[in-house]
Parts: sequence; C-alpha cells; structure tokens
Amino acid sequence: MSFWPVNVTDTLEMDLGCLKTAQTSHRQMQLADGREGLLIDCGAIGNLIGSRTEERLKTGAETHGLPVTYRQMDRSLTVEGVGKTAQTADTMSRIPITTSEGDLGVFEAPILPGSNVPALLGLNAMEQQRVILDIPNQKYIIPGAGEVKIVLPPGSQILSMEKAPSGHLILPCDEWRKLAVTAADAKRMLEQDKVHTWHCQYLVGAPTPPPQETTVSS
Repeated sequence: MSFWPVNVTDTLEMDLGCLKTAQTSHRQMQLADGREGLLIDCGAIGNLIGSRTEERLKTGAETHGLPVTYRQMDRSLTVEGVGKTAQTADTMSRIPITTSEGDLGVFEAPILPGSNVPALLGLNAMEQQRVILDIPNQKYIIPGAGEVKIVLPPGSQILSMEKAPSGHLILPCDEWRKLAVTAADAKRMLEQDKVHTWHCQYLVGAPTPPPQETTVSS
C-alpha cells in the first residue's frame, strides 16, 4: 500500500500495483464488522483517500452535525498503478473523525476520484504527531508535549488499533456512538482547532465546494 512522490510534478508511484489490489479488495481493508478506519501505512509518505471511502466517512461526520471541508490543492497529485490510466487528486479533504476511545480528530487527505482506496494514514502525519506504535498491543500512542520517557507525559493519548482481515492495522475513526462530548461542543472544538489533526503536508489553497461524482452515460 506504499506510495511516494517521485518528481517535481508530484506523480505518485504505487509499489507493485498495491493500490490496484486495494481497488478490488477494499472491503478486506475495513474492520471485520464494516466499521471505517485509517489504514496505518508507514511506507506511504502522505495521506490519501478514495472518493468512495471519503463519502462514507463524510456521512458519519455529517450525521453528527460536523461538516467536511475541502480546499483546492496548489499542485495536483497524479497517481499511477490504479486501473489502466493514471488518476489525479486535486482536492484536499478535512474529515472529522472519532476513535474507539471517543476522541475527536480531523483526517486530512487528497481525494482520489472514483476510487475505493481506503483512508491511508502516511508517515508525515505520524511523524508530526510523534506517534509511537505499540504493535503487539495494537496501540497508536500520541505523546503529549515534552520529552518522551517510559512514563508518558501528561496529555498523551493511547488510541486502540485493530487488525483488518487483510492483516493491516486499522485505527477506527467512525466511533461516533462513543464520542465523549456533545455535538455542539464537538463543532466548537473543530472551529477552534482544539483537536488532534492527522495533517497532510501537501499545499492547498482556498476552501472549495465538495467534489461531485460524475457519471458517464454509455
């Protein structure tokens, strides 16, 4: 599932056609009961999400009154290895999410149109959060401010991960029934940027309307 920018035009090469596999077996990369999550992908430099996955996460957030926002990217990302031709992502999404612990957050990712690619959580976002992955216990640890020692500093969060049938580690992100604050408080926290954000490093411009799916008649 790894990919990386390979030149100044931000073309993304997919290792061994792995995202083509994701297109056909994306359900294997969800949790067994169908819940959505962020696919932990240390081999991917940046985040990425297919439009169909984004729509499902958007539905969960908007059901709780939390809007997804969009920005036009300064430079498009061309993704190769998915289908017969290259695909281009030019819209960045900011999607409210919630973890198994009920913690609210935001996942940022370019949207790959017409794609089933799961929500890929790449290395840049994890590095920015100074993440510690406790693989044996399937924990995603975000340290608080300060030097990390054996005893975690105050403000640290330990988020539960789960394994998908494919064997990929998944950080659940649509656990809205466990949200620890009211919808009104959640909206206020998002507006004031008082939640953890899984940042995407690609440059973006001004906010744009939600992308529209296009249907080609035969």
